[in-house]
Amino acid sequence: MQFLFDKLVARPDSLAAHGEEALRKAILYQLDWLVGCREWLAEQQGTGLLDISMPDPLSLPAGGPLMQHYAERLRKLIELHEPRLIGVKVELLPTKQARHPFRIGVTAMLRDLPEGPELRFERDGGG
Repeated sequence: MQFLFDKLVARPDSLAAHGEEALRKAILYQLDWLVGCREWLAEQQGTGLLDISMPDPLSLPAGGPLMQHYAERLRKLIELHEPRLIGVKVELLPTKQARHPFRIGVTAMLRDLPEGPELRFERDGGG
């Protein structure tokens, strides 16, 4: 895991130092961590110290404004906590499975490689 160190020493040569594949793996691990964080009651009431968690996907009705809110919140959290990415897009694809109501898809570009291949992250939402 390289999150904190990468953010503290964010330099243009970070790709050369760590390699593109290592950087992609570190970012994917960070995205998985952000998607997996769950809200606490304190955060729902606005008294939490950190705003890095997502609601439990099983509590969201399929379709509708709450799923849109979930996708927008995740996009904002990624933009805030993963500065190595630009052009973040989040999509939620319904699966019709009770334990995994939707599949989360995140696409973005690496800040150091804006002309390079797109980074793609997918994970089941819930379960």
